[in-house]
Amino acid sequence: MDSNFVLNFSELFERIQLYAQRVDLPRPILSLSLSNGQVLEGTLSQFFTNSRGQFIIIRTKNNGISWISYASIIAVSLDNPDLYNHLFSENVMISLPDTVSSLTFQRRLSSLSESLSQIFSNKITFQSDTKNIPNDGMEALYNYSVVLEEVLKEMSNDSLAKSSFVEEIDVLSLQIGATTQYQLNARTLNITLALPISPKDMDTLEIKSRIEGEL
Repeated sequence: MDSNFVLNFSELFERIQLYAQRVDLPRPILSLSLSNGQVLEGTLSQFFTNSRGQFIIIRTKNNGISWISYASIIAVSLDNPDLYNHLFSENVMISLPDTVSSLTFQRRLSSLSESLSQIFSNKITFQSDTKNIPNDGMEALYNYSVVLEEVLKEMSNDSLAKSSFVEEIDVLSLQIGATTQYQLNARTLNITLALPISPKDMDTLEIKSRIEGEL
């Protein structure tokens, strides 16, 4: 660890999210001390900004999810920091791909299909026709899929939302198009995102609302 190089909380969260999305690295366990005296422990699922400010989503040990306002965090502790030297290096040592390839994205969708099928106890398939998607669109969809995963995991913890999802959806199709749309047709939820992707399109509450609006 570079003793003279210091990250602020925002930079730390951004690095954890970036590396976990792009590289096969485990996410460190964080302990967050909040201004109300509460301490939360878990792994960072998402760090994002929307119209209401900056927020992080922490997945706790019991697989719960907590939304935390960035402004309420007063201290962050990291377990086993020596295992995560890449997070604290001033000169990034990990080589990240410039673009998300079609194969990388398809592998991501395959992994997502498997994990969400287990969570919903029903076969769920994620698909995308990547032949005509530009590289920046592929990367946008990849990043969107990370946020979408958190939204669906949250919905799976709501018995009514989970039941409705299973009754209506077998396939989620992710595409780039002229406008952002969510359309359910013949048990396939077609999600089309317009480039450039707006912060609203990456907002968990917005995504959840759009999906539930189709159920």
